[in-house]
Amino acid sequence: MRILETIAKTLKAQHAHPTTVLNALIELENANGIVALEELEYRVARLVRSYERSDPQRKLAQAWLEATRAYLEEHGQVAPIKMAQRNFDRQVVELLNLKAS
Repeated sequence: MRILETIAKTLKAQHAHPTTVLNALIELENANGIVALEELEYRVARLVRSYERSDPQRKLAQAWLEATRAYLEEHGQVAPIKMAQRNFDRQVVELLNLKAS
């Protein structure tokens, strides 16, 4: 992944321009799809955990992780979660009946 080189360069320089980050994420998605972004998220999360809290590069690695997660939330193809329909009016009536007894 070419993006790993970009991340390494920004960590070494201890600076990443937002346009660089966004362009790298877009390029990765265009080349390899959403699955590659999910893999990147996993790898960067491991990278963040490997740094000590005081390490200045940890903050930038965390920024890469947050940017990747935000990109996935915005552009990821996530299947909708099916939730059971709730009838709140009925639940409220039941609760009121329980309190009245």
